[in-house]
Amino acid sequence: MSGDGSSSADSDSAVPRSKFKKILAAVNAFLESLDEEEEPEPPPPPEKPLKESVRELIERCRDREKRIVMLKEAGEWCWTMFFRGTVFFFLFVLTIWGTIWALDFSENHRIKFYPPDEVVAYLTAEHENLEETARRMTPLVGRDDNLPFERFDAKLIETVRPIRIYSDEYGIYFMTSKDWYNGEHGIFIAKDEENMPPDINWGLIEGRIYTYAIYD
Repeated sequence: MSGDGSSSADSDSAVPRSKFKKILAAVNAFLESLDEEEEPEPPPPPEKPLKESVRELIERCRDREKRIVMLKEAGEWCWTMFFRGTVFFFLFVLTIWGTIWALDFSENHRIKFYPPDEVVAYLTAEHENLEETARRMTPLVGRDDNLPFERFDAKLIETVRPIRIYSDEYGIYFMTSKDWYNGEHGIFIAKDEENMPPDINWGLIEGRIYTYAIYD
């Protein structure tokens, strides 16, 4: 009984020892591989003389099977170059077309910052009356209130042609256009030229009359 028990215990302990030996052998093999010197790369084959290369080419041309293989390789190379050239040419044409289209779109849709000369002339001549009208109206309106066109002189509406009139604490805005490409453009009558709105681009016309643009 005791002999059987001891033999079974030895067999049980043999399993972990064998696993340990396998792990130890793998670690040793890995460490030995790190110590081994890397094999030097083989030197490149010497270049053949031009005369020998020409002779081999002539021999390949004379051999029917080699000539067929050579022509097939040359055909594949030509098709590859043709395909790449076509792709490059298409991309070049597409780039040129895109550039021309972008320039044409910008030219046809861009809105000038300053209004036409006749509008500037009218605003310059009437700036004092317009400033006085804006001064009387500004205390009566709140921030971003839409103002009816009837409150202003018909000549002003006919000349400036606003699509919306609104106001805030800085003054009155005569919006003449608004879209995704150009932003908002129009004429601005400032309440105080020393306190201009912070988020607009403006250019002086006369007195407290400005042309403005807001780019969102």
